[in-house]
Order: sequence, then structure tokens, then C-alpha cells
Amino acid sequence: MIELNYDANLRHPYIYVPDINGKFMLDTGSTRSFISPEKAEAYFADAKQYEPFTVTSTHASSVHHEVANIPLFSIFNDSGYHKFYIYNVDHRYDGLIGMDLMSRLSADICLKDKTLKTNSAYIYIVYNTDYELLLDPRVRYRPIEQPCQEITAKEYLCSENKLVQYAEETCIKQLMKYHHNLSRCSSRQVESENLKIERIAPNSWIV
Repeated sequence: MIELNYDANLRHPYIYVPDINGKFMLDTGSTRSFISPEKAEAYFADAKQYEPFTVTSTHASSVHHEVANIPLFSIFNDSGYHKFYIYNVDHRYDGLIGMDLMSRLSADICLKDKTLKTNSAYIYIVYNTDYELLLDPRVRYRPIEQPCQEITAKEYLCSENKLVQYAEETCIKQLMKYHHNLSRCSSRQVESENLKIERIAPNSWIV
């Protein structure tokens, strides 16, 4: 049954954590929360501690040796620290939010609104999308990009006088109509000039 149901492209519900530019799966079947070794080393190297633990799945068990007590991510709008076990749960994600943290935050998962609701935050859950999100909903920025403003329906990224005009049917126009998303925008000077095109041979032209 496991092989019949397995899909390498299956995407699990996750939340985006801007603090570390990471995707964290939501798993009510896990009693622990995890963070990948790469993110732990990059952002919380000083918080790592030696504490052996065992990860058991339907396939096997393995022993690992490090945890990190780190501040709660800012999207939770809550103070305090939480223990994350350092282990690569899935290479497509940067960690996992388990029942230990969800219970602590008194979190509810609302599938209708696709939100993780706590006493102090509403966090968008990304699940069952037909495409890979370049910028996750309700996220104000990625670390490598500085955003300008929130985009609402039928609104341009920047003021219209700073944009090159495109036909209605182009994907550029559709991109600018995305709701609950943000992107970086900047004005650029565009120059154009008349070009002379001459035919020099059958199916050959010179500009």
C-alpha cells in the first residue's frame, strides 16, 4: 500500500517562515518539531546542543544527536523559545511543526481558510497548489528581495506611469493581478528607436 500510494511529487501542507526563508511542514502525527541541519547551522549554530534522540518511521529507525532551543519565529507573534530536533525530515522542506509546538500555541488548523490559527496569529497554509509558489501568500518579503507594497486584485505592482504597457492577454498582466502576494518593483528607463529593415535575399533580412 505504501508503494501504491507513494508520489514523489506530493506536496504536504506547510507554512513559510520569513525569518529563515524556510518551509515548515505541518504534521499532527509528529510529537516533535524538526529543523533541517542546514538551517540550524546557518541561523542557530550557537543554540545547538548535544542530545541524542531516535526518529522512527514506517521504514526504519535512526539515531541523531543535536537539538536547538531557538526563539519562536516572528510569524507566531509569541515570545519564548522552543526545542527543535535537528534532522532532515524531507529534502523539499526546511523543517516540521509538530504537535508539541502546535499544542503550546493552542493552534487550530482551518482547512476552509487554509490558515494556522493561534491565540496571536493567523498564518497562511500552503497546500494543494497547482504550481510552485515563487513568493508565498501573505509574505512581505524574501531575504534576497526587498518588497514594495501589497498587491490587491486588479492592481499594478507599481504606479502605471512607471510600467511598460503589455497586451491584456499576456502573462505579465496576469502576474500583476495576483491577490495576496508581494513582489519587488522598480522603474527602469526604456529607450527605443526606429529600425530600418532591408531585404537582401530570399528569406534574408538586414537590420
